[in-house]
Amino acid sequence: MSNRNYKDSVFVDYFDKDEEVGQENFLALYNAIHQTNLKLEDLHFEGKEIDNTIYHDFRNDICKMVNGKLFVLIEHQSTINFNMPLRLLSYVSRLYEAYVPTPKRYYKNPVQIPTPEFYVIYNGTENFPAVSIMRLSDSFIHKKEEKTLEIIVKVFNIIKYKEISGFLDCKPIREYNRFVEIMRAHYDPKNPETFTPAIQIAIKENVMPNYLNRKTTEVSNMLWGEYNYDEDIAAQRQEAFDEGIQQKAIETAKNMFSNNISLNIIAECTGLSTETIEQLAKEIEDSKIYIK
Repeated sequence: MSNRNYKDSVFVDYFDKDEEVGQENFLALYNAIHQTNLKLEDLHFEGKEIDNTIYHDFRNDICKMVNGKLFVLIEHQSTINFNMPLRLLSYVSRLYEAYVPTPKRYYKNPVQIPTPEFYVIYNGTENFPAVSIMRLSDSFIHKKEEKTLEIIVKVFNIIKYKEISGFLDCKPIREYNRFVEIMRAHYDPKNPETFTPAIQIAIKENVMPNYLNRKTTEVSNMLWGEYNYDEDIAAQRQEAFDEGIQQKAIETAKNMFSNNISLNIIAECTGLSTETIEQLAKEIEDSKIYIK
């Protein structure tokens, strides 16, 4: 997946990396999430970056140590991914590995570590609750009342920011949400320049005007990468879905073979091609000979 080789997304830049507004916007988002009214002088932010071990050379979106006590991990998603707790487990494990030197892990007394907080900011097109929870334990094969390991991720659907306590008054979220609406309305997958005029429309609407005026070209490039990335993910998911259907049909065909059902009926029931079924039949017969 080579489409998203740029350093950051617009969300990450606007709410973290940008030298002029990143820190203030992160504080506004932090206040919205925690329903506080803290000022910059009240908090000390220390940025943390983690190599993304799951999706090629990607990194986590935003991670901050706050006042030396909290690891706040924020992921931005335009598609629903119920594996976020698993991904965030990977991220926070790497954070703790870097935070606690190896010798300290063998001390007798407990090592004090920052408390983690996990959030997903979602603004995709699927209908999703304004606020929801994802848990790592939901993926456990064997469900137990006592959870021996848990990651709890709070998901905010900022398309419905008016329904989320604290988010209605968060100007950066309101403006970013409108910005995404404008970009989606003008996106043309065949035109790499599709976002430049859309950015000008956002500026005229007074949506993120200072940021967009400073970074029109960079934002356009980041958006092009993001949208291509989303299309790649959608294609991958469809391929995985198709492969799953194909595999299920093959398993069904094998079961039907074992009941001596004719090839024509198997083809009709499974939708598999005659060539595929004949090849399966040959493989099954060969395996019987091999076993004998």
